[in-house]
Amino acid sequence: SMLSELVLTHNQIGDDGALYCAALLSRNKTLHILNLSHNKISSKGAAEIIKAATVCPTVGVVNFTVSAKNLAYD
Repeated sequence: SMLSELVLTHNQIGDDGALYCAALLSRNKTLHILNLSHNKISSKGAAEIIKAATVCPTVGVVNFTVSAKNLAYD
């Protein structure tokens, strides 16, 4: 089976984890949805994931929704 959706919500993922996710996206050919909501990813980590998602032809949705108490400031 192929992975089409990866949900990693509420996992305390920070920028280091975001870099791993970006590396995954750059090699993945089946993922459509990546949900990283409610983690500790700053704009730096988010930028890396978005950059990787732009070269992954199948990704249609990347979710970074955060609550005010979980914001990661640069």
